Amino acid sequence: MTVHRLLEEYPMRNVAVLEHRYTSWMRDYEVEVEAAWSEEQQGRYLYRFRHCPVAHVVSRLGDDVWHQSWADVYTDHGAWVEAGEPEGFVWGMRWSFAKPGLSHVDTSEQAKAWSQRLGKAMHEVKIETEVYQLRLIFHSLMVRKVSDELLILDPATLSAMRA
Repeated sequence: MTVHRLLEEYPMRNVAVLEHRYTSWMRDYEVEVEAAWSEEQQGRYLYRFRHCPVAHVVSRLGDDVWHQSWADVYTDHGAWVEAGEPEGFVWGMRWSFAKPGLSHVDTSEQAKAWSQRLGKAMHEVKIETEVYQLRLIFHSLMVRKVSDELLILDPATLSAMRA
């Protein structure tokens, strides 16, 4: 299945991004999400961006949020609650909502340059959450369901986040 077709079938929008990382063999990049696209298509999914020479992540939070949320109490949800839930961004939620989510960069100069360098068709995607933006250059994509489990997304959470 082509990259475009996989991204149509498994759109990384309105999902909880749980983790993202280079694999232990350091060639591929993985993004694990929890999704509830439909009753038949809900659970945890692993996107593996194969042959990924570029993974660039940058915070989307403003300087004011960084200043306000600097203390370590924000890195642990329980500690933040015990501290009286002070104003600031709670890093300790341990997931991020993909909104607007993943988009394929159709006219990517970086993907074009890497295609020429490696002699293989390369793609670029941009994944945006409320916390960060991730840009990946890669050759192919695999998506697989790893669990039917929904621990983060429930109807109330989904409706609040989609608003």
